[in-house]
Amino acid sequence: MALEDIIDRIIKDAEAKAFEIKNKADSDAQEILSKAKSEAEALKKDILKENQRNKDAEIGRIMVKANLERKNRFLKARRSLIEESFKKAEEEFLNSDINILRDTFKRTILETSKGGMKEVIVSEGYRRIITEDFLKSIDSEMKLSVDSQKKDLFVLKGKNLEIDISISSALDTIKRDIESDIVKKLFG
Repeated sequence: MALEDIIDRIIKDAEAKAFEIKNKADSDAQEILSKAKSEAEALKKDILKENQRNKDAEIGRIMVKANLERKNRFLKARRSLIEESFKKAEEEFLNSDINILRDTFKRTILETSKGGMKEVIVSEGYRRIITEDFLKSIDSEMKLSVDSQKKDLFVLKGKNLEIDISISSALDTIKRDIESDIVKKLFG
């Protein structure tokens, strides 16, 4: 073997080795690229899923908020109607026949004043109904006081106790019960 043959052989071996290394590098590059594409695709799917979850959650929050706002508007409208109805009922009651009103208040005073209530404090609005003579017909010791500062006042007063028996107080109690029922129906 001549030197030229040895050099050709070395060149051929080197070319074969280079070809083998290049093929291995191409194969590794293809594998890395394929793996990177696969990971990128998985990451893309994860990001899209996360975006969809975020979008769904935001839509859910918006729907809940809108539903609560709708219920709140409905509740305000219902409360306004109830308020208006009770105000009208109170006005109609206080403008009823004076004898019916006095009978009603007499029963209320008798039932409530068993504990020694000896004073009735009223606002000007009750003056046409509750008079000194009317109270004396119920209990000769009962006295009448008028508080012109308050709009709606009808209080039975004893030594250590005051009981509000005004129409608005009674209607407020009924109104709270009705509003509680409405809230339960609306919000479960």
